[in-house]
Amino acid sequence: MPTTTLIIVVAIILFLLLALVGFFWNQSQSQSQNQQINDSSADPLDAPTADAEPELDLDLEPEPAPAPVPELEDDSFEADTVANTPADRSAFGNNDMDGNFVSIDTFFGTDRKDTNSHKAYERFSGERGEGISYGICKVSIPKQHQVGEVERPLWGLRYLENEKKHVLLRSINSLSATDFFAELRIRMLGQLSSALVFVHGYNVSFEAAAMRTAQMAYDLKFNGLPCFYSWPSDGRLTSYNKDEADIKWTEPNMYRFLVDFFEKSSVDQVYLIGHSMGTRALSRVVGKLLNEHPQYKDRLQEVILAAPDIDADIFKRDIAPVITNAGQTITLYTSNNDLPLVASAKIHGQSRAGFAGKNMVVQKGIETIDASTAGEDLLKHSYVGDSRSILSDLYYLLRGLRPDERFDLAKRKHDSGGEYWEVRG
Repeated sequence: MPTTTLIIVVAIILFLLLALVGFFWNQSQSQSQNQQINDSSADPLDAPTADAEPELDLDLEPEPAPAPVPELEDDSFEADTVANTPADRSAFGNNDMDGNFVSIDTFFGTDRKDTNSHKAYERFSGERGEGISYGICKVSIPKQHQVGEVERPLWGLRYLENEKKHVLLRSINSLSATDFFAELRIRMLGQLSSALVFVHGYNVSFEAAAMRTAQMAYDLKFNGLPCFYSWPSDGRLTSYNKDEADIKWTEPNMYRFLVDFFEKSSVDQVYLIGHSMGTRALSRVVGKLLNEHPQYKDRLQEVILAAPDIDADIFKRDIAPVITNAGQTITLYTSNNDLPLVASAKIHGQSRAGFAGKNMVVQKGIETIDASTAGEDLLKHSYVGDSRSILSDLYYLLRGLRPDERFDLAKRKHDSGGEYWEVRG
């Protein structure tokens, strides 16, 4: 059996085991939750109590340092507290009448093929489209949502979907480019003008990208608009080679989307988060954007690359310097337990930029975070969205705190002589 095929087969087996373990884990957590009542928590991801003042728009100062974040007990968000936050005016819609879920407007751009299906989850396929499609997804988050989870039915069986238990892509409202950016400007009126733009990785469908974006924005209590750019990943474990071709193909479209996003919206603070294979296009696009449109630099608040599936040597030599030389800091999340990146390194014969350890990328202008202690899934690859410790770190990062100011990180000295930070276990 060829090495590549063997790796794919092993990955599929791990994925199936993950689904089974996840099911029993969720069952045990649900039972535990029904027996407990949490008092209070210092964790930034815990929602405020009903009679507490919401504090999402934090004015955090470097001194004094934030209070220690203790080990967290599992908790669920109360949907009625979300509706009281400043973010409610921009993205978080009303709860349903029975308070079973909160609806989140999630803006998107995509160069996937539009199937025109009336089913939201089938609307955009894994094939290449013609140009960029724009719109707003309505994603519902259940009241009993757990931080880091995109709750789905066992094996993804749609007939088991339940709005009280699962994250759902409820609808897609397609817009022209003109109407899309006009709507962005309207949403920004009278508010903190900020947007989080997420770029997904390999083996991700449009539906999965929409749900992950909404979940992250909700868990991070992001005070602005959640957005995502979805390139035509096939959404299948066996389509790695196709996805590699498509992430290269998507670069001009992604560049056009981001240029228009800065030029035609009134968003003053843009936070970019890329994951896995998606970082290949995002990192090159950001470098080009900063060099050809330096006037956007002040509005680009953060460039966050999580588990980047990029040749580490090429990243250090050709990609990162273009960004950092333009004055933009990169936050790089890495891990030495990331199984998909282990497989990618075997396939390509080269270390990946998302690896921690002796070959970790540590250089000027990059704030490298070793997230090896994080990762809720068996593959240890999706920690940027599913790990409570990483979401907690992102919470503070999105509010302007650098690594030395974030309690959950410990500074370390790398063998190369540079410094990096490690997520406390």
